[in-house]
Amino acid sequence: MTNDKCAFCGIRFINNIKTKIYCSLNCRSNNWIKNNKEKRKKHLRKYNKSEKGKLTNKKYRMSEKGKMYKREYEKKYLKTKKGQEVKQKSKHIYINSKKEKLKIKEYNITKRKENNKKYRQTEYGQKKIMELHKKYLQTEKGQEVYIKASKKYYKSEKGKLMAKKKQAKRKRQLNFIPIMNNPYPKEIKVEWHHINNMFVIPIPEQWHLKGGKRECHRNVVNSLIQNNGFEIEVFT
Repeated sequence: MTNDKCAFCGIRFINNIKTKIYCSLNCRSNNWIKNNKEKRKKHLRKYNKSEKGKLTNKKYRMSEKGKMYKREYEKKYLKTKKGQEVKQKSKHIYINSKKEKLKIKEYNITKRKENNKKYRQTEYGQKKIMELHKKYLQTEKGQEVYIKASKKYYKSEKGKLMAKKKQAKRKRQLNFIPIMNNPYPKEIKVEWHHINNMFVIPIPEQWHLKGGKRECHRNVVNSLIQNNGFEIEVFT
């Protein structure tokens, strides 16, 4: 019977055998790790590459303990010089990759637009687009979109002009060819006056209300326009 200390941790305990002994298996394994670091590294590399090692590592990473350890290790690593260098390199790579991706995206968009334009100009492309458009308008969503778009269009200046063109052609059997654009500001209400059965000119609403029947109305308004400095005789 001898009072002996543990060879690794130094705790006293009673030992019957005179050889070097450890107080527990943990002390024994820790002592082996301390003396054989390179062997342990090689062993761990092999184990991590094996299927069993991969599964155990995956389970550990998914666990709360593994996540906590990863965060703490990353914080410590980023404080070191090597960690800061790696961080700067990764930032630089990320920024460059982002710029390259944007360039590729812009190039693809422009290329697609060009290809789509070429395709639409072909006979086959035009027929295909018309077929798809008709099918889309038959659906509920297509009808809703068409109604919204038509309402917006007919509220615009171009849409109002088109509506007046239709009315002139269908009801009064007249052509609708504008000679000039609208020169008046938005505050003044404008109507399109037929100088003859073909040409149209924008005039204020107050002028357009003058005259009764078609022939009398046209003569009165035409003389008003001429008096204000616009020669209509070229077109009439």
